[in-house]
Amino acid sequence: MPFEFVRLEIPGVILIKPKVFGDERGFFMETYKKSDFKV
Repeated sequence: MPFEFVRLEIPGVILIKPKVFGDERGFFMETYKKSDFKV
């Protein structure tokens, strides 16, 4: 999954951290993928 979902101490708040894929050419980051946000 290209995202890490971190529950914070504030009730109902979730920090969404995208995974960064990189190499010598630079990096790629998927900023949104609808299927990863299904409940």
